[in-house]
Amino acid sequence: MSWFSRRIRAARMQSDGSGGFSLIEVIVALALILFVMTSSVVFFVRSLQTSSGQQSRQAALSLADQAMEQARAVPVASLLDGRDQATATTQWAALPAVAAAAKAASVLVWDTPPVAPTVAVAFSVANQTTFVNKTQYTVDTAIGGCWVTATAPVRCTAPATPPTPTPNVYRIIVDVHWPAKQGQSCGTASRCDYIVTTLRDASTDPVFNLAGP
Repeated sequence: MSWFSRRIRAARMQSDGSGGFSLIEVIVALALILFVMTSSVVFFVRSLQTSSGQQSRQAALSLADQAMEQARAVPVASLLDGRDQATATTQWAALPAVAAAAKAASVLVWDTPPVAPTVAVAFSVANQTTFVNKTQYTVDTAIGGCWVTATAPVRCTAPATPPTPTPNVYRIIVDVHWPAKQGQSCGTASRCDYIVTTLRDASTDPVFNLAGP
């Protein structure tokens, strides 16, 4: 056997011993790729769920602001117009647990006797529904009363013995709720709530004589 033939044979033997990947190496590589892809998919899905939850909450915040602006736009003398006791009680009872503190510091109020609204009061009905990005939102606007006293600290509360027969301040509570989506963390498993409250002086708005001197 010539020297050239021996070199070719040696090269073939080295190639047969070290060329290509073994079955175990291929399996390990596939397992690593599968692990990385699975982690990426989980991260992507959670990112979508987080983004969807933020969009839902932003839409609820916008609807709550609109409802609150509607309540502020109504003259205080007409704020309770059309709110009969049954409707007011239903709205009050439907408020979620996150509104418990506001309810505890207020008393339920309604129109006595109920009269037809003299101005447009869009929130006099129990529920208002609207769709945003194919998600149904329900807006409830409840109105309670409280008393502000001069004693410190100044707070609007509902004492056991009120200082006057009727509250001197209205507490407006707006609740926007929508069905909870998969992956969203809400107060309950079935729905999410966004609550906003404000106070309005129950005194009649002053009337200025613009024609005077």
